[in-house]
Amino acid sequence: MLGSLLGDLLGTNTVSQANIQGTWNYVGPDCVFESENFLAKAGGEVVAQKVESQISGALSKIGVTAGKCSFTFNADNTYTANIGGRAISGQYTLDTANSTMTMTYLAGLGKLTPKVSLNAGKLSLLFESDKLLSLANTLTSLKGGNNALSSIVSSYQGMYIGLQMTK
Repeated sequence: MLGSLLGDLLGTNTVSQANIQGTWNYVGPDCVFESENFLAKAGGEVVAQKVESQISGALSKIGVTAGKCSFTFNADNTYTANIGGRAISGQYTLDTANSTMTMTYLAGLGKLTPKVSLNAGKLSLLFESDKLLSLANTLTSLKGGNNALSSIVSSYQGMYIGLQMTK
């Protein structure tokens, strides 16, 4: 049931390597809650809208804004990301059965595994909230962490937050 609920929130379009290829531009944050309780899920959607509003400001501090953040996925399993003027590149592997993508960066030293969804022409890369915080800290090279993002992330359990993009 849990997989079905999360699937309903993440989108119903099948994600394939062919339909993610190309350049995707950031349009806003995305937030999904994983919950076994339907009522908690419904409440989670209301909270998700609030979190998306809060997280938008926190993400903008690390350069994740419309017009300054994009991802390009190539047919050869390489990708390039531009986040606030910082270029990141690496390789990706798509796991269509689990709707996840493994993305390496820093010559394979770093790895992210976001959930991937494609819904209504929008691609979402959704990270477990603590993993997004780790990425934000890597991007900003902050030793003490990103306080605004950290306070949002620590407030909710079972939350996936990330980037929603269009071609």
